[in-house]
Amino acid sequence: MDEMQLTTIDEKKKSPTPVGNFYNLYMLIEPTLTIDEIYEFEENIKKLIEKFAGTIKKADKFIKKDLAYPIKKLAVAYIGSVYFFMPSEKITELQKHLKELPSVLMRFSLTKTSPKLPDKKPISADMLKAIDEELEKIETKTKEKVGIGIESEKISTEKPQEEKNRVTIEDIDKKLDEIMGSL
Repeated sequence: MDEMQLTTIDEKKKSPTPVGNFYNLYMLIEPTLTIDEIYEFEENIKKLIEKFAGTIKKADKFIKKDLAYPIKKLAVAYIGSVYFFMPSEKITELQKHLKELPSVLMRFSLTKTSPKLPDKKPISADMLKAIDEELEKIETKTKEKVGIGIESEKISTEKPQEEKNRVTIEDIDKKLDEIMGSL
């Protein structure tokens, strides 16, 4: 298809806006790959998306992570995702081609999402201070309701040990003499 058919011009911004729905392709690939093979795989995925008239907005780098459960007898995988626009009629073709990829791709999930990407905003010191103050208020309210301020007695679960008198050899001799004398 011609690029003019795939994008429209926003008159206010004078920049092309992608046509189609916004998708997230989430992928798990085998941990046995080298870094060069991972980069090559990323480029192949990007080319495949562009081949089916997709416009990539963001591509996350693959990161090695532990899996919640083993997949194909592997407990670790590289995880990455690509956010892109694509006409909905091309998605089924993309899915078919993803399934035909070599066994490097362990799993993938293709979901329709909103075009707004999640922002990772750093937490400021003021926000942390406000959160700490709120937590302190909650803790004091909880202590008042539960009554933790009252000292409770500590109860020992151990058995008290009785002091036993040590028996000496002289005590044993006296006892034996008593027993022998009574016979």
